[in-house]
Amino acid sequence: MKFFSLILFLASTLTYSQSIDLNKWVENKKSIDRYKHPQNEISYIIIEDSLNYRITKQTSPTIIGDSIPFSDEFIESKTGENYGGRIVKKVFNGYFLSYLNGEHGSDFYFISNDGKKAYKIESIRHAKYFFELEGELFVACGLSHLASSRGSIYTLKFKRKWKATYVENLEADPEIVFKNLQNTYIITHEKMLRINQDASLNTVLTFPFNLGIFYPTSSVIIKNDLYIAMRSGVLKVKNFNHKPTFHWLEEK
Repeated sequence: MKFFSLILFLASTLTYSQSIDLNKWVENKKSIDRYKHPQNEISYIIIEDSLNYRITKQTSPTIIGDSIPFSDEFIESKTGENYGGRIVKKVFNGYFLSYLNGEHGSDFYFISNDGKKAYKIESIRHAKYFFELEGELFVACGLSHLASSRGSIYTLKFKRKWKATYVENLEADPEIVFKNLQNTYIITHEKMLRINQDASLNTVLTFPFNLGIFYPTSSVIIKNDLYIAMRSGVLKVKNFNHKPTFHWLEEK
């Protein structure tokens, strides 16, 4: 018990010792609820440098997640697809693979370590983020298109083959999934949700404008403040879990 308490203390101390470099950023005092559309096409992302974080312009990666040791041609021969960016998750016996093609389709595949086995997992489309709870693997899926937004959570289990089981409705596309200490959070276009250990959800925060239009890329919690990087700026939420205030940051 003492050892476990020490781990929690060290994790908490590490989180509170982290910082984010805002030297090149300034708050725009315009009323936060007036942000209806991005002011420019520049997209930002939060990245970690050692113990601290910084904000930089985003370049769209071809592969999100883990690397995969197969060529594009080999993957296409197994899946029939090779278009757009893709998300990859390494598991003990192979790789999960999903192409990020939005409303044009995004099927979900498994390819074994040796490449000899490959199959589609029919129940999942538009996979976006993987996370673990209590040793179980979950995937958050979703799609935003025109005025509609939907999402869901599945658990993935292996017994001869990988199978997906529906767990929870998100009501909206999961824009970001991230972890802070022992908590896992989902950010949708209008809410921040906390995922409980049984994969049920609690609403932590409701945003003052539609984040989906701004294409959020990444998020981090520093002390009690939440930062969300997106197109044209960064949303800072002071005291996000208790009497939050919203602040829009722009690059100088």
